[in-house]
Amino acid sequence: MAEAMVKSVYEAQLPAGIQIVQRTRGERYGIPASEIERYLNELELKDISEKHKKKQIQFLKEFLSVLPVLGQSSEQIYVVSAVTIEEYLEYLDSLKGKDGQNLGYKVKKDRIATVRRFLTAVGINDPEIINRLKAVETELRRKWKMHVAMNTKTVTKEDIDNLFRALEDLFEDYEIKEEQYCKTLAFLLLLATTGRRKEEIARAHISWFDFEHNIIRLPHSATKVGRQLKEVEGFEILPLHPEARACLKMYTTKFKYAVEANDGYLFAVPTRKSENPTFFDALIKKHKSLRVKLIYSPGTLTAGMFRKFFIQYWYEKGGNELILKKLVGHSPSTVHELHYARGLHHKKLFEEYNRVFGNVQFLTKKQRAMVSRYLPKKGKRKRRRRR
Repeated sequence: MAEAMVKSVYEAQLPAGIQIVQRTRGERYGIPASEIERYLNELELKDISEKHKKKQIQFLKEFLSVLPVLGQSSEQIYVVSAVTIEEYLEYLDSLKGKDGQNLGYKVKKDRIATVRRFLTAVGINDPEIINRLKAVETELRRKWKMHVAMNTKTVTKEDIDNLFRALEDLFEDYEIKEEQYCKTLAFLLLLATTGRRKEEIARAHISWFDFEHNIIRLPHSATKVGRQLKEVEGFEILPLHPEARACLKMYTTKFKYAVEANDGYLFAVPTRKSENPTFFDALIKKHKSLRVKLIYSPGTLTAGMFRKFFIQYWYEKGGNELILKKLVGHSPSTVHELHYARGLHHKKLFEEYNRVFGNVQFLTKKQRAMVSRYLPKKGKRKRRRRR
């Protein structure tokens, strides 16, 4: 009788549709298939990329495949307990990636985090189950951070230059049209000279750019942090590099019709699906010559690595760290930094940016000639008259 009373107390704490299947040693919870379907439907409505949705659905299906199933096919019950959680963790250890190797720390961590959020959402808050998942997740995060620290990829200016040369060769071989060429140059230059996330640059709108004052007004609603906080007002001020300005000016002038057709968006219609992967990721997939190998690290250069290049180059040139965080959209790590960075005058920010990046050239000789009319003109020296 005491067991029945305890069971009824647990059931009272669970939302409708969730029930305790059996109480033996520890709790066993039954999740109806209809509840799982409801959760997946809600997941489809979330403002996340299609790629991320597919991953989460895949992770949940892997988890469900390990669980015991009770009932008829019309309304199956998936049983979760501390024992089945251990079986799931063993299952993850046995999984292999595409390369035939065991799953990496981050991939495992992401799977466990997805399962933990799912269990919490359907009302399973048993400490023995949730705390076990959290503990494994924390340990995997620690190992992943150590792994990243030991295997940080170095992206150099030479790597970036090699990609611009490969893009030039592709254009001269008539593999891509001029419109695609100009669009790609503008996109890559914005990545290389701002250090912002590729998804943020992919959302770029013509209204962001002030060509007269050479600045970018990046709306908070387009940044990673701004979207997380659902900010709809305000913007960040960023310097607009001369070469990026020139390529943007040429693209938006010569191919104005393409920009107007996309309602002013330069690189993608503003949907998460078109921002990750970006049009450039698709271009690399199609043209193998754009898969430029890194000089000092394994792997090839991707759009996401331009941010790494910007940060590494900034440190290499001894740039101010607080200004760097403000430029690339990193959160300040201390209260002092928060207030200092917030009140940082744009004049100081632009001076430091121009010192580090102002004279850096990315375009090849031919590419600079192509956009020369939009580049700033150098002042001509007056010839001294002979006396």
